[in-house]
Amino acid sequence: GRATAPSVTQDQQVEAVISAPDGVVTRSPISRTSGSMIVVSSRSLNRAVILLESAPQPAVGRTYQLWLIPAAGKPRSAGVIPEVSARRPFVIDGLANARQIGMTLEPAGGSPQPTGNVLAAVRLADRQ
Repeated sequence: GRATAPSVTQDQQVEAVISAPDGVVTRSPISRTSGSMIVVSSRSLNRAVILLESAPQPAVGRTYQLWLIPAAGKPRSAGVIPEVSARRPFVIDGLANARQIGMTLEPAGGSPQPTGNVLAAVRLADRQ
């Protein structure tokens, strides 16, 4: 027989970040909208939770994409937000050396590097 560890659900990941002792909540307005990007990040868990509040649905063929932005070098994709209308949190793993989390509007499916302006960005807490 083979034993496997129980998988951690997204809800459990969100709860862990929100309740982390080093959890930091940051909010950024989304340019040209009345919406906001809310980020809860935990350096000890190496994870962040993103929630879009009152963000407009992107036009057909477009999507919001999140970026881990280092102090120097190129941004690294943290994924696309699949359903803005669902108002579900999005979990990012692997904050590594990122100094900021940014969001752009990209073609559906995302881009290897940002092609548009950063619509929202939050600075992450420094490592302890």
